[in-house]
Amino acid sequence: MTRREFLTMLGMGAGGASSVALPAVVRGQATTAATAPASRPAPTVAPWIAETTGKSLVVEVRSQRAIIGRRIHEPSLTSAVDQAIRRLTDKNRTDDAWHALLRDDDVIGLKFNRSGASELGTNDSLVRVLVASLMKAGWAPEKIVLIETTHRLVKDLKTQPRRDGWRSEATHFGSGVDPLAAVLDQVTAIVNVPFLKANRIAGMSGCLKNLSHALCKHPAHYHGNAEPVPERGVLQPGRACAPYVGDIVASPPIRDKLRLHIVNALRTLREPMFTPADSTVETYGGIIAGRDPVATDMIGLEILNQQRRARNQSPLAAPDEPLPHIRAASQAGLGICNLDFIDHQTVKA
Repeated sequence: MTRREFLTMLGMGAGGASSVALPAVVRGQATTAATAPASRPAPTVAPWIAETTGKSLVVEVRSQRAIIGRRIHEPSLTSAVDQAIRRLTDKNRTDDAWHALLRDDDVIGLKFNRSGASELGTNDSLVRVLVASLMKAGWAPEKIVLIETTHRLVKDLKTQPRRDGWRSEATHFGSGVDPLAAVLDQVTAIVNVPFLKANRIAGMSGCLKNLSHALCKHPAHYHGNAEPVPERGVLQPGRACAPYVGDIVASPPIRDKLRLHIVNALRTLREPMFTPADSTVETYGGIIAGRDPVATDMIGLEILNQQRRARNQSPLAAPDEPLPHIRAASQAGLGICNLDFIDHQTVKA
């Protein structure tokens, strides 16, 4: 039994999933005073940790009206996004929520994912909703950069064209050395908008992998058991994209710009492949928002595992346990992977 199922049985619902410390027997592992805090990054590098609870907040909004089959109802999607960021920032107005996350002079990069975009069919609507919301809050379209979307959307929405190519100097990130995307020098803030998908190598693709392997020049070098690349420095051995994902995202050119993660879980990919009949795609109707990419991915992992269990499939990871790249990202100080310190709140839109 997972934490979510245990709390549902108690009548608490998923919204209270992180507010109660469960016994070790429920989590399936021993928990000690020494191990639990190890999953919590220092407050100086994790401003999203609530001072009152010591937990990282992740808000999940589900809307049955936002998506029906392959049809997106953009007003309902707008409502879901607004509720998510208002709850996350504890603001009553969406405009105030955006201003709590971003500076007035920011050039905002909206980082989507082109891989699977045509199959899932939800990106374009979310692009329009987010750009409209930011414009309503006061940012001009030329202050917004769309990353991994279609040229047609850039033209239609009149956003600032993305700077293509790679930075002239490579970035050393501990487990490797690689040039990062030139767009990082164009934007001052990143709103990360990944899909929620199973992944053949990493186990899942969410907040972390949407940044790491899209913003470095040679992503193939940072998957599993990497071989040394003498001309670029020696890579440390790894597995399932660890420790590379965490190391890349923790590098200052990326980490210093991260402001918000909005997971597009309107339709999710339960298996690491698409099928002609869409049998591996689930209609979930979810928007998951967090400032902590590790905690947000942990909630996404729970959702994928729940979908897989409903189909009598094995989970992507042991119950309540992080995948290797998520654990490595937590160890790099990017966020919390221990569910005892994640405040998962759910809202029905």
